Amino acid sequence: MAKYDIYSSTHGSSGYLMDLQDGIVENLSTRVVAPLVPIDEIPNRMKILNPVICVAGTECLLLTHLLAAIPVSTLKIKVGSAAAQRDEIIASLDLLFTGF
Repeated sequence: MAKYDIYSSTHGSSGYLMDLQDGIVENLSTRVVAPLVPIDEIPNRMKILNPVICVAGTECLLLTHLLAAIPVSTLKIKVGSAAAQRDEIIASLDLLFTGF
């Protein structure tokens, strides 16, 4: 598992989960993730807090404010990576935790 990997949600939703946890703590039984949902499901977004991430040809929003720790076993089907958008993802986390 790698930071910014994207997995299919296993809870029957059409969305995805992005792994936001650094590999330095990979031996924990949980991973910190944030959901990704198709852009049309969220009519109003905060541009920095909710960056657009393309997943399997679909534009999705990263819902950074909905961070959660889930069991590693929940993340089964990797569908992509957003590592190329690292700066946007870090900016969303910075806004959430520091306000800028």
